[in-house]
Amino acid sequence: EQLVLARRKGFCKIALESGCSLVPYYVFGANQLYTRYWGAGSFAARFSKRISMSIVFWTDRFCIPFGFVPHCTKLVCVAGPAIDVEKVVEPTPEQVDALHTKYIAALRTLFDEHKSKMGDNWDRNRLYLEDEDARLKSS
Repeated sequence: EQLVLARRKGFCKIALESGCSLVPYYVFGANQLYTRYWGAGSFAARFSKRISMSIVFWTDRFCIPFGFVPHCTKLVCVAGPAIDVEKVVEPTPEQVDALHTKYIAALRTLFDEHKSKMGDNWDRNRLYLEDEDARLKSS
């Protein structure tokens, strides 16, 4: 399961500035709601990255392009324990990076603890970020 969060750190900076806790949350099955075309590494993905805007083509349950009727699929929503964040008036990039790393680790733990709720075929799945190789095995 790919998670596009590697460079998205603004929520961590806001959490530090406000002193708000972060709650790791994941929805299993969300990537299966629509049929997406042009996966990671495709021309569209590379072009999207270059223009800093997502170009995605998808179809819905009835194969309607850009449709809004999702496929029937099981969804499992899970939340982990809150990550307490101490308020920092002007967080440094290092503080933002540290909180982001902690949040990603908590998401991965949450994913690994609950992926079996989707069925046996999910036991081999791993959560990876957009800048990681999906073929690598988790350690």
